[in-house]
Amino acid sequence: MDNYDLCELMYSLLKENYNIEIANNGKEDLEILKNNESIDLIISDIMMPIMDGISFCKIVKSNINTSHLPVLLLTAKYGEESEIEGLKSGADDYITKPFNEKILNF
Repeated sequence: MDNYDLCELMYSLLKENYNIEIANNGKEDLEILKNNESIDLIISDIMMPIMDGISFCKIVKSNINTSHLPVLLLTAKYGEESEIEGLKSGADDYITKPFNEKILNF
């Protein structure tokens, strides 16, 4: 995720149910996935430096070792075209910011 405050919020909302790893861009995310077999959920922003969330999601979903992991794209990019692009990349869900924390925990 590209925003420290949002990462902290996500951590506080999900830490009770998940083992949390935080990365600043898609490239760091891929390194975490290579070295951690306990990942069971990925939440990624679309707009990240180095590697965006769409490219990251495509790589995750095309790799036999990670394709089973659910990917949620959490983004400020509104609009049907953006949502379709996210879902076509293999994302399991597309959530726009600001988001309702009840929806995220559902």
